[in-house]
Amino acid sequence: MKFTKRLLIDDSGKKNPVHYSLGGLRNYPEGTITIYSKSWAPFSKGVQESFKVENNSDILTDYHEHEKIRVVPTNKFYDLILPFAQ
Repeated sequence: MKFTKRLLIDDSGKKNPVHYSLGGLRNYPEGTITIYSKSWAPFSKGVQESFKVENNSDILTDYHEHEKIRVVPTNKFYDLILPFAQ
């Protein structure tokens, strides 16, 4: 897994455009980073295998959101991602 300011690149080289956010979240530890997809396409399979991907879209109510990933401070990738979220 490779991280840049605007991309999350899985081990197969698939590029996922992203935005990082560091902020207080209810029900998550202090310092949790959120990675938002900038695309309506789902994260690549490699990303989905490495992280728990969230998407709370609801087709019945016509509510759509981009996929996101929560990275808690104990995650093995946290120190690699933190510089891009600050």
